[in-house]
Amino acid sequence: MWSIALSTVVVSLIGAFAHFTQPVALAEQRGSEAAMAESMAVYRAAVVRYFSAHAGQVDTSVDLATLRNEGALRDWSTLPADRWNNYRAADGTIYIYGTPSADVATALARQAQNSLLAGTYHRATATLYSPAHGDTDIPLAPLLAHRKLADGAPVWLAGVQ
Repeated sequence: MWSIALSTVVVSLIGAFAHFTQPVALAEQRGSEAAMAESMAVYRAAVVRYFSAHAGQVDTSVDLATLRNEGALRDWSTLPADRWNNYRAADGTIYIYGTPSADVATALARQAQNSLLAGTYHRATATLYSPAHGDTDIPLAPLLAHRKLADGAPVWLAGVQ
């Protein structure tokens, strides 16, 4: 009789542990995705500041060291060197992109306030896919002509004002 009672308690504790740790794991994943989107926003702002100061530079990209040296990236920033990339097309459009990772697209859409200019690369149509709006008619051909972009890579467009 005691073995049945003890088994019931042990199984109940295991079930409770599994039930309560799952939301924590989901919250940690969402926090990580939000942190990635925030990191991309910081990087995007720095790239826009840099190209605003260097308006004549087109059909090029700028590296993280140059962003830091030119003061476009704040001193307190701890952005990893290999997380984000950029490209400024001949028409002035700035593309910020990264490697595919966890579902950062939803967090990115939230960070960009559901802008049509933020989403992921959709290889089937070579366009930007927005979690809020689905496939957009925004072609990524200028970016693809110069960079290899993996399906699902986060992309956020910008322009210099």
